[in-house]
Amino acid sequence: TIAEIFREAGYSTGIMGKWHLGYKKKYNSVHHGFDEFYGYVSGNIDYHSHYDNAGIYDWWHNLDTIYEEGYVTDLITKHSVEFIRKNKDRPFLLYIPHEAPHVPFQGRNDSAYRFPGKEFSYLGLVKNRVTTYKEMVEVMDEGIGKVMQTLRNLNLDEKTFVFFCSDNGARFGSNGNLKGDKGSLWEGGHRVPAIARYPGKIEAGTVTHSTVLSM
Repeated sequence: TIAEIFREAGYSTGIMGKWHLGYKKKYNSVHHGFDEFYGYVSGNIDYHSHYDNAGIYDWWHNLDTIYEEGYVTDLITKHSVEFIRKNKDRPFLLYIPHEAPHVPFQGRNDSAYRFPGKEFSYLGLVKNRVTTYKEMVEVMDEGIGKVMQTLRNLNLDEKTFVFFCSDNGARFGSNGNLKGDKGSLWEGGHRVPAIARYPGKIEAGTVTHSTVLSM
């Protein structure tokens, strides 16, 4: 994995967020190049109770589940910032695969609804999903801003390569003139924009049409 390559080169490696490889511990990220992991291993979890779609508790620190209160997006941001601060004096690779804005549709102030032994909707309970989706993106954006501000505060922003991308096309919103959306083999399902920032290495405003694979 890219984490194994970076760790062999002397980097501290961390992942905060989604590691969608299931509950078998041999597939846990710490066995595949990452020194530290806070996040979940299923496809999605309740943003507040942290239970997956089968009613299994799914919030981890490395190889163990931990009980930690908080909105998942905020927790991912919190642990990302802590990782950067802890490794400010050495090279590091930090992967931040946010859950947001994946289902279930839950805002920061909505209630938890997934609990073991209860039936629940896969998509969540909110009535206006578009409004909630917007809020989820805004909270994620706020968190990314905190990560960037942490880099600036530690004088790391000018020597850190930052790459932002999506894992698939939009389910809500617009995919422009591309046909299809998430789950589709049409370009709207898998062709997404990406942003790279590397002061002194990548000139601001540069546009490239090179193909990049985020597998």
